[in-house]
Amino acid sequence: MGKPGDLPKKACNQYLERRTSIIVSGENSDCSIKFILLFIFMYRQVSKFKWVWCCLLTLVAFRAQAQSDTIIGGDVLKEVRIYGIPIEKYATGSKVHRLDSALLATVNHTTLANILQQQSPVYIKSYGNEMLSTASFRGTGAGHTAVLWNGLNINTLSNGQTDFSLVPMFVIDQVSIQPGSASAMYGSDAIGGSIHLQNDPTWRKGWQAEVQQNIGSFGQYFSAAKASVGTGKFESVSQVYRYSANNDFRVRISPTENSTQQNASVYNYGFQQALSYRIASNQYVSVQGWYSFSDKQTQATRGDNFSNDLIKQTNTRIVADYVLNDKVGFLNVKLGYIDDYLLYNENSTTATRRGIATIRYEKQLNTKLSLQVGSQWTHIKTNVDAYGRDIAEDRTAIYGSLRWQVLPRWQLSANVRQAHVTSFVAPFAPSLGSELALYKTNNKSLIFKLLASRNYRVPTLNDRFWQGAGGVGNPTLRPETGWSGETGLAYSQQNKHFSWQAELTYYQMQVTDWILWKPVGSVWSPENVSQVDGTGVEGSLRLKWQQTSGYVMLGGNYAYTQSIIAKADNADFIGKQLLYTPLHSSNVYAHWQYRGWFIQTDLNHTGLRYLENSNSSFIEGFTLFNASLGKNFRLGKHWWSLSARVNNMFNEDYESVNNRAMPGRNYQLSLRYKIGS
Repeated sequence: MGKPGDLPKKACNQYLERRTSIIVSGENSDCSIKFILLFIFMYRQVSKFKWVWCCLLTLVAFRAQAQSDTIIGGDVLKEVRIYGIPIEKYATGSKVHRLDSALLATVNHTTLANILQQQSPVYIKSYGNEMLSTASFRGTGAGHTAVLWNGLNINTLSNGQTDFSLVPMFVIDQVSIQPGSASAMYGSDAIGGSIHLQNDPTWRKGWQAEVQQNIGSFGQYFSAAKASVGTGKFESVSQVYRYSANNDFRVRISPTENSTQQNASVYNYGFQQALSYRIASNQYVSVQGWYSFSDKQTQATRGDNFSNDLIKQTNTRIVADYVLNDKVGFLNVKLGYIDDYLLYNENSTTATRRGIATIRYEKQLNTKLSLQVGSQWTHIKTNVDAYGRDIAEDRTAIYGSLRWQVLPRWQLSANVRQAHVTSFVAPFAPSLGSELALYKTNNKSLIFKLLASRNYRVPTLNDRFWQGAGGVGNPTLRPETGWSGETGLAYSQQNKHFSWQAELTYYQMQVTDWILWKPVGSVWSPENVSQVDGTGVEGSLRLKWQQTSGYVMLGGNYAYTQSIIAKADNADFIGKQLLYTPLHSSNVYAHWQYRGWFIQTDLNHTGLRYLENSNSSFIEGFTLFNASLGKNFRLGKHWWSLSARVNNMFNEDYESVNNRAMPGRNYQLSLRYKIGS
């Protein structure tokens, strides 16, 4: 089964990244106090997963609150426009990259792993075609990336990672990427960066249904359906998907020998359900659930015809939100439940459950100052064969943010977080960011950015409690800690038909007490043994030319990533690049749409990666080119989309992980149909 650090991992924690405007025609001044008292009561009750009782109590309070409407003392309150909190608001000095929704709509049959590789600076490490795929920012590990779905950190507790091959774009409305350390905002895991996945209610009236079918090389089939209905006050969205692949592509064994890839079939399915109810024009409640199942063979290495490893995995995620925009501030109460289950080779079980309760409140203090405070509590229970016993753990955190518009062209933000985990206290995590407009007009701006932060990562459950398969956990591990700083320039320009944005960032970071699994006698055990220093440059460019008949979009990213072992118990490792960390990586993409026709291309390059800490061996870099052609057309209320795609057009023979073959040139056909009122 390998050492525990190699198993999949999952991450991140935040909410409402997308700006959702709500017209407020009624306000109630005492509602915030009511919900804070309610949250305190719920907090005391949830310790043993009494989520049903908590949800019922919350709904009762919602209904009671809903009885007071827009009239107080016979007067109608003035209508005002209030927005949700975008993640950029308190991320001053940081870079936030949102993937274009129109671009995502043309590739919604693929996975988040493929999209990140093609359109972002994130490095994706894949153990085969649609196999385990993890992400890393700025030379950090896969466990240093926080992944947030509707505000919940979905990294697995056992190994702290997310498998991005199990996240289909079909069920994700919006993807935001924030490179750089952000522990003060999102807690543990966000040493390298964070990825935010969001599904928000739209409050559209009417109904809509959609089906999609894709077929491709190597027995690939993707089927999906979506149905939504809304009245403007109530909304239901249902989504279901299924993916399977034989992955029986040809593999080069030697210059004169080829064979068929063995033990690499994939079968995934899942569904999402979202229910949202607008209690009043200034508040709503929503419940979202996501269940996924995966049955994967573990892709064999080149030439191995005897491997038959198998992983079955289920993930259940539920989140309930109450959102209020009121004259006394913005309030979000969130309850979440996550159940992760993994069965390895039908005989080794890894099961973790967690209940989550959060409260977040924001207040605009005056025209220049805004304040945000919040608290989060997580209760964890495990049933992991390799731990030898069940583990129960509580994690709490309090955090605060302050945004100050010092001058019309200069703003600052400060964030702080203090977390506590059963048996030890996580380090205090502050951050301070600054943005100064060096040049600004109605349609042009040049912004100078600065950001400094302290960060941490709590050791995973595997790190602390693993007791099987040749490994022994270490309960005395210290959290990984670090400091980071970055500076950059961001330019944007926009007019009626043309817009473009460019950003250049330089960063330095240091992570101490880096956890590595090392052989100790005949077994592996984790230790705080290393210090890693990172230095790098990131650049991005995006252009869009818009006309009534269509548009052209061009974009690209480049990353120079130097991640060096600064301290280690083996002197030969000092000064060497970290394993599987490319020094150079880049991608460019283009999307053209004209009167229903569209063409999309992307070219991405990953440089060579070292396989040993001594940097004595490596695997070559690779460059992939993909292209698609399609047509959208409408017949009355019926909307159709037909497209064809070629992946790896140059038929590159490459590997993301050493000795794990990836497919050559392959093809996909897609048909989508949509109807609605």
